[in-house]
Amino acid sequence: MMIRKNRAISPAITTLILLGIAIASGASVFTVVSSTSNISAVKNLILIENANLVKTTMGEEYLSMTLKNAGSKAIVSTTVNLQVDINPNVFGVQVFSTFPSPTSLNPGQTASVYARVNYLNGSAMTIHNVGDTLAIEVIGISSDGSTTRQPTSITVNLS
Repeated sequence: MMIRKNRAISPAITTLILLGIAIASGASVFTVVSSTSNISAVKNLILIENANLVKTTMGEEYLSMTLKNAGSKAIVSTTVNLQVDINPNVFGVQVFSTFPSPTSLNPGQTASVYARVNYLNGSAMTIHNVGDTLAIEVIGISSDGSTTRQPTSITVNLS
């Protein structure tokens, strides 16, 4: 009787199989990473380049800001919300909202805000003291409906 020997896969073929698996894995990881970076490259970003809240000698408060679209998407609507209560007769904070000019910003474009801070009835707000710090938020909406928010704080200065 003759005994047959079972033969294994040769080392050269094993090496080629492992090399093929490694190349396929690397290619799939590269595909996932590159598609993720392309998706994240299109984004909304508003920078607040300059922000001042000035109280005049007559007590009126004026907000001035410079904004920049630092993202890669056009922003079709921009709102600036100063966290002050413009209607003390209603429970909760009713924010002072204003709009920069222009309200639509292409990537790299800047916009300016200059507005007297008023109560809902139109009278000038005079309640804050020099040195008070207030919250402010800039909200931008792009044409696809995505929203970017840039919160910060602003200190009342004397003009």
